[in-house]
Amino acid sequence: MVLSTTGSVLVSFLWSLTVVLGQGDWGVTYSTQSICVLKGSTVELSCTYKYPSGYNVTSTFWFTKEISTENYVNLSDDPDYRGHVTYHSDEENRHTLMITDLRETDSAEYKFRFITDQPGGKRIGQPGVTLSVTGLQVEVTGGKMKTLTCNTSCPLTGIENMTCRTVNYTQRRICVLKGSSVDISCTFAGYSEVTSSLWFSPKQSGRWRDKLIPEDLTTDPGYAGRVEIQNCSGQSILRITGLKEEDSAEYRFTFKTKYNFQWGHDFPGTTLTFPEVQVNVTPATVTEGQNVTLTCITSCPLTGNTTYIWYKKTETSPKASGQSYSITNVTSEDWREYYCEVRNGRGSMYSSTLMVTVAGKQTSVLTACVGITVVVLVLILCLSGLIWFRKSGCNSPNKADGQKDSSPMYENISDMVMTSTAEQTSDTDNQDDLHYDSIHYSSSKEQEEHLYSTIK
Repeated sequence: MVLSTTGSVLVSFLWSLTVVLGQGDWGVTYSTQSICVLKGSTVELSCTYKYPSGYNVTSTFWFTKEISTENYVNLSDDPDYRGHVTYHSDEENRHTLMITDLRETDSAEYKFRFITDQPGGKRIGQPGVTLSVTGLQVEVTGGKMKTLTCNTSCPLTGIENMTCRTVNYTQRRICVLKGSSVDISCTFAGYSEVTSSLWFSPKQSGRWRDKLIPEDLTTDPGYAGRVEIQNCSGQSILRITGLKEEDSAEYRFTFKTKYNFQWGHDFPGTTLTFPEVQVNVTPATVTEGQNVTLTCITSCPLTGNTTYIWYKKTETSPKASGQSYSITNVTSEDWREYYCEVRNGRGSMYSSTLMVTVAGKQTSVLTACVGITVVVLVLILCLSGLIWFRKSGCNSPNKADGQKDSSPMYENISDMVMTSTAEQTSDTDNQDDLHYDSIHYSSSKEQEEHLYSTIK
């Protein structure tokens, strides 16, 4: 990875450039008229002043605000600067303003004022020193070989060949199980000596910016006894043990240099997540006699060695191990609730239970359907025959007036039976003769034709 830079930064700045203001024996000389520095750094603004002999200086101060004419706010009394400005003076009428932990809101024109014990013996250095405080933006360009370019809103002053460094995390997201341990690592480096570093979570630290330092995880009561940090050769490792669901958060690393620059806190860190564990069944509809596969899945990929254990509800002993559990030729005995356990390191999580419902065999259903169909057909045939038989029986007897039925078919059949019986009685000696019966049916349109029998 190639790192390129633009600009530089001032920490302690005393240039030989002279700006003399005033006339005769009065004047203020600033060491520079403008300066650009990084947010979070420290800067020194210096000047020398002179006044006529016989005058005594009673007050000196720096200011940026003028409330009204001749009413200026001393920086040491300004609430916006309280706690991070310092004055230094010497016998040679040199005065230095030091501002620490600079903020972008500190960008302003700074002026020096001194007052003597004589009437009209007061002066302000006009114009003052323009201070610009800028943040550092990192621009990433390139394909496989990335180039990081440090950009600022103004050309930095004071340090040449600054190397732009940032914090690089090994992983942006890690999926973990409750009770397990995790290592979050990053590499870091600054263009000057690193003096301190810490790991923090924006979730625990809440809102923070500018000079507010985030809460160190090693001092956070919620992580007491569960956090360990190892720093070596520009690499830092955060180890968290006994993970809890409330540990699901983003974790960042930040460090400071000897110039009090703070790096890395604005860059996205590594996020810990806990998965949801579920059981899927294939096929979705289970029929008796089929083969069924249960699969244990997690909502995010786990890191490290992972094992899976299968259980059937109401049974204490595990049924199987492995991410998938197969049941061959399922029966009604397999109609139960199943769940899986996921183990990773010293942590584990259980899925919710899944009811596996086993339906009857499809072949049994088909057989039952065919049987019912056959029975229905048989009943229909029997009923049709019964109706036909009863209809036939009702039409065969003679009518009440002694006349035969008008149907030639019934009439001739009756004659045929009577004739055959008489002939068998009278001709018992001629048993070897053949008997031929012929029955002819005429349609209803031929009612007048007769059905006859010929017996030979």
